[in-house]
Amino acid sequence: MKSNRGGRPRSPFRQTVHDVVRDLVDERGPVCCREIAERVPGINTASPAERQLVETTINNMQRAGELETVGSKRVPGSCKPVSLFVLGRVRPADLVERDRMNSGAALAELLRAWQD
Repeated sequence: MKSNRGGRPRSPFRQTVHDVVRDLVDERGPVCCREIAERVPGINTASPAERQLVETTINNMQRAGELETVGSKRVPGSCKPVSLFVLGRVRPADLVERDRMNSGAALAELLRAWQD
């Protein structure tokens, strides 16, 4: 249950959201946040706090590359079109290498080579 970043393991909630998105996308293609929240076990979609928890998790997953926005659609009860999501195409090895290069590890390797 390791994250794509190569760091801490994913939280159980984030893993559940990932699994729900995967199942929904397999069933019907790109999905919106509301559809994801309706399928996450233990989430009451009538509760603004619980909806916000799902939305925040989805935004974090999108920022990490685990989800991609592929368009938008109009839904009843919303004034603006909502984003549609699918699983991201980012490969775990790519993320691990990117994180290594962004961390001090690359600099440490360079300094070690320079000292030798």
